[in-house]
Amino acid sequence: MLQPASKEKVIIDTDIGDDIDDAFAVALALRSPELEILGITTTSGDTEMRAKLLDRLLGEVGRADIPVAAGPATPPKTAFTQLEYAEGGHFAKPSHPAAVAFLLDQIRRNPGKITLVAIGPLVNVGAAIEKDPDTFRKLKRVVLMGGSIYRGYGDMGAGPPRGPEPEWNIKNDIP
Repeated sequence: MLQPASKEKVIIDTDIGDDIDDAFAVALALRSPELEILGITTTSGDTEMRAKLLDRLLGEVGRADIPVAAGPATPPKTAFTQLEYAEGGHFAKPSHPAAVAFLLDQIRRNPGKITLVAIGPLVNVGAAIEKDPDTFRKLKRVVLMGGSIYRGYGDMGAGPPRGPEPEWNIKNDIP
């Protein structure tokens, strides 16, 4: 008899609220039976409001059990298009733990078992590395949305090839 595969432990680091991509990624992760989401951290801009947006999303889909942690606020680089949705949620918590501390704590509790899925600017990732590089190295792996490796965006044969390009998340948090 085959043993069921164990679930992949993940933490999602996101700048949800500006565009549809991160909301779609979180929704897909929530519906993926092979994932165990240990928590979701917010990064870039008004991270506390992003956390409230996640509180509402998670509450609406019956997953308020997933912890949400807010990263350090940074100057906004885009319009927070989902602000009204975030402000209107009755699931919003009054505050959220610090994302970097949450991330490092989860790694210490689960060494070698967590995949960090970084789908926003790498503010929290960089801060975690700076704060405790030895603990950060105990992640199983890091998967990030960071650009094209083989060809540029829009290289569909209509014009000259542009080559590899960094993605928004890389361009907006170079350090």
